[in-house]
Amino acid sequence: MVWKWSRVLAVLLLPTAANAESRRLCDTRMEWEYEKPAPDVPAKLQNLLGLWAGAVSFSGSSESTRMCIAVAIHAVKANGQTLSTFVWHLGDGNESPNQVSFGTARWWAQTDVIFPDKGDQLIFAAIAPYRGKWFRYILDLPTQSDPDTLKGGLYATRQGSAVDQSPTVWTNTVEVHQVMLKRLKYSYLPFPVGGK
Repeated sequence: MVWKWSRVLAVLLLPTAANAESRRLCDTRMEWEYEKPAPDVPAKLQNLLGLWAGAVSFSGSSESTRMCIAVAIHAVKANGQTLSTFVWHLGDGNESPNQVSFGTARWWAQTDVIFPDKGDQLIFAAIAPYRGKWFRYILDLPTQSDPDTLKGGLYATRQGSAVDQSPTVWTNTVEVHQVMLKRLKYSYLPFPVGGK
């Protein structure tokens, strides 16, 4: 009997990932583990690390007008890539019986200049079309005056690419919807970032 209790105690005392996080947002469970950025990662990218939550506001839609989204950016690279756990929840079946979509995905994003007047932006791009459209989120990086906000748009185009983000490939925009994400303060990074 003693050996059973010692095995249970040993399991309980096993080390766990110090940087592991878990939350339930948008009615969806999300899990991730923060990765400490390399010293050559610019501060503006390091400051993207964290948990962001908000919504897409659909314009001109007769279906659901908002989609809950949350993004845990848990790794950033010097080349501008970020790795995230992304969750979404669209509709509840009451307002729009035909529009219910929810889930979670690990999603690489890239910082790039799409609109020259905006500078670097964070781009989450689809790797395949959905219902005949290519979708991508294009978000402005946080500013010094508003360091806890990511905002931009969800763009739908008739043409796109799984490997090329350039405006010459992503053409014939047919939809643009507003996106606003706020940094959630209760998700703490286990290490300092951005020169802090």
